[in-house]
Amino acid sequence: LLSTDEKLCLEPLQVLSIMRSAKAHPVQKKDPNSPTAPKEFVDCRLFCPFAASTIEHMFDPKFLVRRSSILKRGALRPIQLLYGDEKKALDKYLRNLFEKFDRDRDGALDAKE
Repeated sequence: LLSTDEKLCLEPLQVLSIMRSAKAHPVQKKDPNSPTAPKEFVDCRLFCPFAASTIEHMFDPKFLVRRSSILKRGALRPIQLLYGDEKKALDKYLRNLFEKFDRDRDGALDAKE
C-alpha cells in the first residue's frame, strides 16, 4: 500500500524508512506444514498509527518549506541529515578535535594553531 498508493506519492526511500521502523514480533504458533511460514509479524495496530504520523510529518507544510529551502540552496549537506545520537556524537567528536588544537584555550583557532 505504501509504495503503490497514488494518493500518497511516497518515494521508495520514504517507504523503506517507514517500514524499517516497524517492530517485528515472533509468531507464536508456526505452521509445521509450511516451510515458508513467517517467523515474525508486524502488529498493524501498533505500526499503523506510527506510519500515519510519520507520513503526516512528511507532508507537513512547515517541513516542506524547510525541505524546499534546503534544496534551493543547491545541495543537501550530510550534516543536515544527522539527528539525535548521531548528531550528538559528531558534535562531541568535533568539539574534542577543536579543543585538541586550541592550544591557548581562547575558543578560536589562529593561523599557528
